[in-house]
Amino acid sequence: MRRHAATMLEFVVAHLQIKNVPPELHEALRQRAADEGLTMSQCLIRVLEHEVSVPSQRVWLDRQRRAPVISGVDTARAARETREGRERELGRSLDRR
Repeated sequence: MRRHAATMLEFVVAHLQIKNVPPELHEALRQRAADEGLTMSQCLIRVLEHEVSVPSQRVWLDRQRRAPVISGVDTARAARETREGRERELGRSLDRR
């Protein structure tokens, strides 16, 4: 009997109801779901999964505050060298055409 109960619990899902959704947002979500060939529930689950997969702004900022400071790095030089490298690579790509 216990094994059956554990198996049954695996199939229990939560239900979520969102009230007072502005009509424009509802329409945008409906359109997104239609564009993706999904139901509204499937679409919203994807949107929510993505949203919770990235840290909130507050958590991200807190992590940045606690991150070690790297000193002695010339960020302008690093950005310039990166840009120049990309430009050289782009030039090579265009020359091959």
